[in-house]
Amino acid sequence: MNQEPGRLTVELLAQGCGVSRRTLEKAFRSELGQSVAECLRGRRLAMVRAKLLRGSDSIKRIALETGYPSASALCHDFKRATGVTPARYRADATMGGETD
Repeated sequence: MNQEPGRLTVELLAQGCGVSRRTLEKAFRSELGQSVAECLRGRRLAMVRAKLLRGSDSIKRIALETGYPSASALCHDFKRATGVTPARYRADATMGGETD
């Protein structure tokens, strides 16, 4: 599947696997204990973390590059998952703080 990173959706993944969305969801839940959407969200957040640590791109740019519709959506998802904002995560990392 030749999909731009961060732009992968459950529907595209199912289509690429040649199965229905429901079949893919059941297989993920059975084998991994999480939904496809949860797995994709984790992948996106890992990409966000890496981009935050590597450079000085704006949160908006990182959001768009990783499949979020806006900086606000990224910030909300990131804070819900990590307990800190992307800006705080980056600041803590540059000061040698804990990032996980």
